[in-house]
Amino acid sequence: MKTLLALLIFGTQLGAQSPPVGASPAETAFVQYLLNSIANPDSDPKICALNEQAAVTLYGLNAAEARSLHAAGVSFASVLGEFRLQKASKLPTSVVLSVGDRQILAALSASLMSSYAELATSMLSSLRPERADYLRLQARLAADAASGKRGFIK
Repeated sequence: MKTLLALLIFGTQLGAQSPPVGASPAETAFVQYLLNSIANPDSDPKICALNEQAAVTLYGLNAAEARSLHAAGVSFASVLGEFRLQKASKLPTSVVLSVGDRQILAALSASLMSSYAELATSMLSSLRPERADYLRLQARLAADAASGKRGFIK
């Protein structure tokens, strides 16, 4: 019994010291969706605040995690705003884009997606492990549903 307890404590300590794991594409997409619902600059701020409160309740976040979610939302809005500014300054307003314009847009989009992945990794690593795992599960279920998979059976 003491050996089992020692292994459990040692395993818990190892888990706490491990570096954050990068967010998967499904996790990044899910966190992007979540942050878009709480921090999209095009949405009504009152609706965003209500969505943020609902997410805190739904995912069982404590006060520190709620602050982390809010900070991630602020960062999300900033990243999205910067993308829009760069896009507006580097691309013409015409409907037809040249090959060079499409390359610029692809580079800007890749940078945006990279920022979202970093934001998702940072946000998930700021949560308690069980809360991060719950969000990761939600991300996998959403990705499976989007791809047509059903349930846990593979």
